[in-house]
Amino acid sequence: MSDFGYFNMDCMDGMKKFPDNFFDIAVCDPPYGLKQELVKDRGSYAKQKNGSRIWVDSEEYDMQDWDGEAPGPEYFQEIFRVSKNQIIFGCNYFNFPLQGGRIVWDKCNDGSDQSGAEIAYCSFNNRVDIIRYMWRGMMQGKSIAEGTVQQGNKSLNEKRITPTQKPVA
Repeated sequence: MSDFGYFNMDCMDGMKKFPDNFFDIAVCDPPYGLKQELVKDRGSYAKQKNGSRIWVDSEEYDMQDWDGEAPGPEYFQEIFRVSKNQIIFGCNYFNFPLQGGRIVWDKCNDGSDQSGAEIAYCSFNNRVDIIRYMWRGMMQGKSIAEGTVQQGNKSLNEKRITPTQKPVA
Protein backbone atom coordinates (compact mmCIF):
# COMPACT_ATOMS: atom_id res chain seq x y z
CA MET A 1 0.00 0.00 0.00
CA SER A 2 0.96 3.58 -0.55
CA ASP A 3 1.23 6.11 2.23
CA PHE A 4 0.45 9.16 0.08
CA GLY A 5 -3.12 9.45 1.38
CA TYR A 6 -4.88 8.58 -1.87
CA PHE A 7 -5.34 5.45 -3.92
CA ASN A 8 -6.22 5.07 -7.60
CA MET A 9 -7.78 1.66 -8.05
CA ASP A 10 -11.05 -0.14 -8.61
CA CYS A 11 -12.82 0.35 -5.30
CA MET A 12 -14.07 -3.24 -4.92
CA ASP A 13 -10.58 -4.65 -5.51
CA GLY A 14 -8.96 -1.93 -3.44
CA MET A 15 -11.19 -2.14 -0.38
CA LYS A 16 -10.34 -5.81 0.06
CA LYS A 17 -6.71 -4.79 0.69
CA PHE A 18 -7.55 -2.66 3.72
CA PRO A 19 -8.27 -3.83 7.27
CA ASP A 20 -11.49 -3.02 9.12
CA ASN A 21 -11.96 0.68 10.01
CA PHE A 22 -8.80 1.68 8.12
CA PHE A 23 -10.28 4.99 6.91
CA ASP A 24 -11.77 7.68 9.15
CA ILE A 25 -14.31 8.52 6.44
CA ALA A 26 -15.39 7.25 3.05
CA VAL A 27 -17.01 9.86 0.80
CA CYS A 28 -18.62 7.95 -2.05
CA ASP A 29 -20.61 8.75 -5.16
CA PRO A 30 -21.39 5.32 -6.61
CA PRO A 31 -23.28 4.93 -9.89
CA TYR A 32 -27.02 5.43 -9.35
CA GLY A 33 -28.04 3.07 -12.16
CA LEU A 34 -29.97 5.75 -14.07
CA LYS A 35 -28.03 5.28 -17.33
CA GLN A 36 -27.28 9.03 -17.44
CA GLU A 37 -24.13 8.38 -19.44
CA LEU A 38 -26.36 8.00 -22.48
CA VAL A 39 -27.34 11.71 -22.38
CA LYS A 40 -24.96 13.70 -24.56
CA ASP A 41 -26.24 17.30 -24.81
CA ARG A 42 -27.55 18.66 -21.52
CA GLY A 43 -27.30 22.37 -22.19
CA SER A 44 -30.16 24.57 -21.02
CA TYR A 45 -31.14 28.12 -20.21
CA ALA A 46 -30.36 29.44 -16.73
CA LYS A 47 -32.17 32.34 -15.11
CA GLN A 48 -29.93 35.21 -14.02
CA LYS A 49 -30.41 37.51 -11.04
CA ASN A 50 -31.83 40.26 -13.24
CA GLY A 51 -34.48 37.88 -14.62
CA SER A 52 -32.93 37.34 -18.05
CA ARG A 53 -31.91 33.91 -19.25
CA ILE A 54 -28.62 32.74 -20.74
CA TRP A 55 -27.67 29.50 -22.45
CA VAL A 56 -25.39 27.27 -20.36
CA ASP A 57 -23.59 24.68 -22.45
CA SER A 58 -23.32 21.16 -21.22
CA GLU A 59 -19.83 19.99 -20.47
CA GLU A 60 -18.54 17.56 -23.05
CA TYR A 61 -17.51 14.19 -21.70
CA ASP A 62 -16.81 11.06 -23.68
CA MET A 63 -19.71 8.64 -23.58
CA GLN A 64 -18.89 6.02 -20.97
CA ASP A 65 -20.69 3.28 -19.09
CA TRP A 66 -20.31 4.92 -15.66
CA ASP A 67 -23.97 4.79 -14.63
CA GLY A 68 -25.15 1.47 -16.01
CA GLU A 69 -26.27 -0.05 -12.74
CA ALA A 70 -26.28 0.66 -9.02
CA PRO A 71 -23.86 -1.32 -6.82
CA GLY A 72 -25.09 -4.34 -4.93
CA PRO A 73 -25.05 -4.98 -1.17
CA GLU A 74 -21.43 -6.21 -1.20
CA TYR A 75 -20.26 -2.71 -2.18
CA PHE A 76 -21.95 -1.09 0.82
CA GLN A 77 -20.83 -3.86 3.17
CA GLU A 78 -17.22 -3.22 2.16
CA ILE A 79 -17.61 0.57 2.55
CA PHE A 80 -18.92 0.08 6.10
CA ARG A 81 -16.19 -2.45 6.88
CA VAL A 82 -13.20 -0.31 5.81
CA SER A 83 -14.41 3.07 7.12
CA LYS A 84 -15.44 4.45 10.49
CA ASN A 85 -17.84 7.00 8.95
CA GLN A 86 -19.45 7.40 5.56
CA ILE A 87 -21.07 9.99 3.31
CA ILE A 88 -22.71 8.24 0.36
CA PHE A 89 -24.32 10.34 -2.38
CA GLY A 90 -27.44 9.04 -4.11
CA CYS A 91 -28.70 7.05 -1.12
CA ASN A 92 -32.27 7.35 -2.42
CA TYR A 93 -31.38 5.18 -5.43
CA PHE A 94 -29.96 2.18 -3.58
CA ASN A 95 -31.71 -0.92 -2.34
CA PHE A 96 -29.59 -1.07 0.81
CA PRO A 97 -30.63 -0.02 4.34
CA LEU A 98 -28.61 3.12 5.10
CA GLN A 99 -29.66 4.02 8.65
CA GLY A 100 -28.56 7.45 9.80
CA GLY A 101 -28.65 11.08 8.81
CA ARG A 102 -29.02 12.74 5.47
CA ILE A 103 -27.42 15.64 3.66
CA VAL A 104 -29.67 17.32 1.10
CA TRP A 105 -27.70 19.30 -1.46
CA ASP A 106 -29.97 21.94 -3.02
CA LYS A 107 -28.25 22.59 -6.36
CA CYS A 108 -30.06 25.92 -6.84
CA ASN A 109 -30.60 25.04 -10.50
CA ASP A 110 -34.35 25.55 -10.80
CA GLY A 111 -35.58 25.10 -14.34
CA SER A 112 -32.74 22.91 -15.57
CA ASP A 113 -33.10 19.35 -16.84
CA GLN A 114 -31.15 17.99 -13.86
CA SER A 115 -32.29 17.07 -10.37
CA GLY A 116 -32.86 20.07 -8.13
CA ALA A 117 -31.14 18.29 -5.23
CA GLU A 118 -29.08 15.28 -4.30
CA ILE A 119 -29.44 13.23 -1.14
CA ALA A 120 -26.47 11.72 0.67
CA TYR A 121 -26.40 9.28 3.56
CA CYS A 122 -24.34 10.60 6.51
CA SER A 123 -23.22 8.35 9.36
CA PHE A 124 -22.22 11.21 11.68
CA ASN A 125 -25.72 11.83 13.05
CA ASN A 126 -29.41 11.13 12.53
CA ARG A 127 -30.48 14.61 11.45
CA VAL A 128 -31.07 16.10 8.02
CA ASP A 129 -28.81 18.98 6.93
CA ILE A 130 -29.41 21.15 3.86
CA ILE A 131 -26.58 22.68 1.85
CA ARG A 132 -27.39 25.20 -0.88
CA TYR A 133 -24.76 25.53 -3.59
CA MET A 134 -25.26 26.11 -7.30
CA TRP A 135 -23.25 23.75 -9.50
CA ARG A 136 -24.31 23.88 -13.13
CA GLY A 137 -21.65 24.45 -15.76
CA MET A 138 -20.50 28.05 -15.49
CA MET A 139 -23.14 28.69 -12.84
CA GLN A 140 -21.34 28.11 -9.54
CA GLY A 141 -21.82 29.77 -6.17
CA LYS A 142 -24.45 30.15 -3.44
CA SER A 143 -27.28 30.94 -5.86
CA ILE A 144 -28.46 33.60 -8.24
CA ALA A 145 -31.34 34.44 -5.90
CA GLU A 146 -28.95 35.00 -2.98
CA GLY A 147 -26.82 37.41 -4.97
CA THR A 148 -23.86 35.34 -6.13
CA VAL A 149 -22.81 36.54 -9.55
CA GLN A 150 -22.56 33.86 -12.17
CA GLN A 151 -19.04 33.16 -13.24
CA GLY A 152 -19.29 33.52 -17.01
CA ASN A 153 -15.49 33.25 -17.16
CA LYS A 154 -15.11 29.50 -16.85
CA SER A 155 -11.46 29.89 -15.81
CA LEU A 156 -12.74 31.21 -12.46
CA ASN A 157 -14.77 28.06 -11.81
CA GLU A 158 -13.69 24.92 -10.04
CA LYS A 159 -12.51 22.43 -12.68
CA ARG A 160 -14.31 19.12 -13.03
CA ILE A 161 -12.52 15.88 -13.75
CA THR A 162 -15.58 13.59 -13.84
CA PRO A 163 -19.17 14.12 -15.00
CA THR A 164 -20.56 13.49 -11.48
CA GLN A 165 -18.01 15.49 -9.52
CA LYS A 166 -19.22 17.26 -6.38
CA PRO A 167 -18.03 20.81 -5.62
CA VAL A 168 -15.32 21.17 -2.96
CA ALA A 169 -17.15 24.13 -1.42
